[in-house]
Amino acid sequence: MSLLEELRQRRTAARTAADAVLTRAAEDPAGPRDLTPEELADYQAQVVAQREAEDAIEAEHDREVAELRAVSTRQQAPAVPREPV
Repeated sequence: MSLLEELRQRRTAARTAADAVLTRAAEDPAGPRDLTPEELADYQAQVVAQREAEDAIEAEHDREVAELRAVSTRQQAPAVPREPV
């Protein structure tokens, strides 16, 4: 599995977990309620995990773009011949 795939899975898992916390509070049998302190802490942790995964995805994209640009630059022919014509 590639790094990007792993990061995307981590991001999706964090989103799903955060949504589950909100859904539990919204679908409480006694009616919608505010998050408990534990649920709020769990929700915040999942949001942080999601943001960290998104930041890592962005960093990996930046690294890949830089690598592609470097390869492209190395493959270009020199503008000026190196030997006399």
